[in-house]
Amino acid sequence: MTMRLSTNIMRTILLILTSALLNSFIQANAYWTKVYLRIEGRDRTLFERYVLTTGHIVTTALGGTHECDGTNNGAHTTPGATIVSAIDDAVSTWDGDYDKSIRDYKITSIENQLEEGDERWRLLIGYGIRERGCQSQVVADDHVLVAFGDVNVDTFLKMKADRKTVDVNGKVVFTVTNGVNGKPVKGANIVPLPLNGGTKHTTDDNGKATIPFTSADKYKYKAEMDGAIRSNVVVIRVENTHPAGY
Repeated sequence: MTMRLSTNIMRTILLILTSALLNSFIQANAYWTKVYLRIEGRDRTLFERYVLTTGHIVTTALGGTHECDGTNNGAHTTPGATIVSAIDDAVSTWDGDYDKSIRDYKITSIENQLEEGDERWRLLIGYGIRERGCQSQVVADDHVLVAFGDVNVDTFLKMKADRKTVDVNGKVVFTVTNGVNGKPVKGANIVPLPLNGGTKHTTDDNGKATIPFTSADKYKYKAEMDGAIRSNVVVIRVENTHPAGY
């Protein structure tokens, strides 16, 4: 009994050590991929910026240690960066269960936001929903969305502006669509982030809202709406190119 226990402990230690060494080797010899990762939590954005990632071995409390490089379950013949590898490289606190039948992780929590009831973590690449995180490879400049919300939600807000830089007293037209199908979204609120504060604006039938800017600064906005996943951030720089007395 003691011999069996000692053997199991040694195997566990060996797995951990081997995984760490193998992972270092994989990452040292792999091509790193830069993707734009956005993680939308229940009531706030948890992460939104570019991240460098490559397929690698992943360890979670629920799922244990397994490879996550797109070759899972034969999905791809060559290893590469994946949705889950991007999450693992971006945040320090997340968990996922591992399904041995499909050799893939199912995300259960990120930053302590745990799935419960109808609330689920959902995975998208370019607003296309993906069912598998380690089987779904990403390529350079992919926009990866990891969204927490009601599993029945089918509106993932996408926002753009007709310009990113404007003069003082200029106006910017924002457009909000459903990233899944490209249709304009009426009634979405374009909300300023805490950087500046300000007034929210609501989109019209064409998914548009015009916002005037009266002072030079950097402004950040997101679109939100009940029953939808909030949008990407849009940053507007307002410049005083013609100061008083010019």
